[in-house]
Amino acid sequence: MATCVSCGHSYSKARAEIGYKTCLTCGDKTASRQTKEKASRVTCAYNKSGLMYVHDIKTINTWKRTKKNDDV
Repeated sequence: MATCVSCGHSYSKARAEIGYKTCLTCGDKTASRQTKEKASRVTCAYNKSGLMYVHDIKTINTWKRTKKNDDV
């Protein structure tokens, strides 16, 4: 049995062998939190470049175009 790095409880050896360091309960909590965080992200496409991820839509709404931004 392996020990969870988050709560200290033991979990199955098979789970540890495939690379998990947390028990199923802690893993579910982490996955749920990350899903909620990623749901609020916005993607902006730019001409001839990759995508830029913005964590908060307020960033887009308050961003002002300047000559410096256009040069980049």
